[in-house]
Amino acid sequence: MKKIHLFVLFFALNISSDLYITDENIHSNISKFMNEILPGQEFTISSDSVEGSRDKFHVKKLKISSPFFGELIKLNNLSCSGYKINDYEMNMLFERDFKIPSFEDIENSFNVPSNCLMEGLNIPFFDNMTKISPEFSKYSYLTSLLTDIDIEIDFSHVNGEFRQNLNMNLSERIYITNDYEFTGDIKAMYFFINKFIENIVYQYWGYKNYSELYADTSGDTSEIYLDFISDLSSNPLSYFEILPSIFPELLMKKSSFQIMWSEKEYNGLVNNFPEIEGFLFELKKSVKTKLSLEEFIEQTSDLALNDLPLPGSDEFNALYNFYSSGVDMLREFAETPRGIGMTILSKEGLNIIPDKQVLNDFLVDEKNKEIGLEQLPTILMISRLGESLDSMEITLKANPGTN
Repeated sequence: MKKIHLFVLFFALNISSDLYITDENIHSNISKFMNEILPGQEFTISSDSVEGSRDKFHVKKLKISSPFFGELIKLNNLSCSGYKINDYEMNMLFERDFKIPSFEDIENSFNVPSNCLMEGLNIPFFDNMTKISPEFSKYSYLTSLLTDIDIEIDFSHVNGEFRQNLNMNLSERIYITNDYEFTGDIKAMYFFINKFIENIVYQYWGYKNYSELYADTSGDTSEIYLDFISDLSSNPLSYFEILPSIFPELLMKKSSFQIMWSEKEYNGLVNNFPEIEGFLFELKKSVKTKLSLEEFIEQTSDLALNDLPLPGSDEFNALYNFYSSGVDMLREFAETPRGIGMTILSKEGLNIIPDKQVLNDFLVDEKNKEIGLEQLPTILMISRLGESLDSMEITLKANPGTN
């Protein structure tokens, strides 16, 4: 499933309906979600309207409050569109039947552009916390950023490339963008995941077929689905042997991130947190001089890091170029702090899916035992980036919104 569906997963419920997002299941699911965060509290949940069809939904004026904390969350508008994005069968098949949707559905969900827009998100809970004590009041400038948030995510599959674009606007004061471009074989990824799920049902759980599984679960796998998610998160190595031997490739061609703010915003931050100026002063001193390649070789050799590439290699030269561009970016940022940006380009594409041996080595390493399963893809991707600096073009930019 695409990342854009993360918004939709927030509302997932085991309620039979033709549509996935309805007024009833939104209120019920939010109540369950909030009780996990704040157990023992009573919550009032309201919305002006919840409308939709199979391929879109629209939620207006959602409010969550409690007698003790007051208003917790307000949202003016949430709307999503995409292939079967609001179809109950499509979204609940894995949880309810422990199956992934048909290949045709998955292919269409990638090939049909999708969009989610969240407007006017307000989290007064944090703003209210700053009023409890003078000790917290200094943070009111930061919590005020959470009073008017807009988030938009677009996903498309164009000319063999998957593209995802995120734009976030924090109260018209701070702006964040995050874009990705990938290439990959949808069919190969689909059959890899489908085979893994079947291996769980047949090899790990020991059922001969799905009919036997459904007979053992009254036709609904929701309970064992939750057990599976919990077990996979706490003990992923136990499922390693039933993974298919050949992993598909997902090649990252481009990744870019930018965070930007205005001079007025910077002045407001400094007025509330004067220690920022001290930090920038120290930053200016630390990047005043830049090591030459020879000095960089000497400094890194003193660190005695076994994972560093050998001096003189393409990989080492790429590491030095990354260091050099980073110093240049920090110099400019320290003089005029208005934001930072980074773009990674890879002509050949960086495979962010590790092979089976790499995954095994990571999972059996004792120092990785405390890493959550949800963190694993990010950590492995960062590791791949470090190993492939010589094949990528990395651009670091200070103040990307000022030019």
